[in-house]
Amino acid sequence: RDPDAAERGTLIHKILEEITFAELDYDSDTIVDEVQSIATKVFDAAQLPEDIEIIWRARFDALTDGLINWEIGRDELGTTRHAEIKANRLPIDDTGVTLGGRPDRLDQRADGYIDIVDFKTGGAPSAKQVKALLAPQMPLEVALLKRGGFDDVSGDASALLYITLGPTGNVDIRNVCGTGKNAADANELGQIAWEKLVDIMHYYGDAKNGYISRAVPALQHDYGGEYDHLARVMEWSAGIDADGDGGEAS
Repeated sequence: RDPDAAERGTLIHKILEEITFAELDYDSDTIVDEVQSIATKVFDAAQLPEDIEIIWRARFDALTDGLINWEIGRDELGTTRHAEIKANRLPIDDTGVTLGGRPDRLDQRADGYIDIVDFKTGGAPSAKQVKALLAPQMPLEVALLKRGGFDDVSGDASALLYITLGPTGNVDIRNVCGTGKNAADANELGQIAWEKLVDIMHYYGDAKNGYISRAVPALQHDYGGEYDHLARVMEWSAGIDADGDGGEAS
């Protein structure tokens, strides 16, 4: 089969990882050539079908200017970049379960604060979803950070940044903690996420409590859960009409 969108995302993440490891000077006159040279090495190693490589490479090249401009802004904050650092697995309190993680990037700024960065080649969760812990990945990475889970990085989190890389070259930078009076403190959010995780691990650690296929379905008629085939969701939902009312039983 042809490579799909997930494999494209993996390839772009690999390029961004290699760019970070290279510790480039983003103000250099040759920065575009350096970035594209790294991209070429990653594309060559991927050995994609020629027609797919042409399209994917054109999409990445269109992102280059936007990425460089963003990285220049990172340098202005005195940023030390840490790509793909794997967290030590930490006990989730007394639950007998551990939590680990691997953020796309941890950016330690000159003021000591740390920005957690997640690159997206597809859709990204909304700020509302993150604050409601429907998308808990970055809040839990904050929790790991606060508990010393990363050997080389420590401190308070500042921003939770989704960097969405669009197919036409647009680089959308979004801090889901918000700003001003709508801001959600990243460290507070991380603590709440940790407490909720402890609660749910205790709940499922009790043999009297069964596992459900969807604890919090984001959309009423979203039937794309990972375990829906085991819960037979399509069978029991077949009688639900467009208004959400059950059909007449026979």
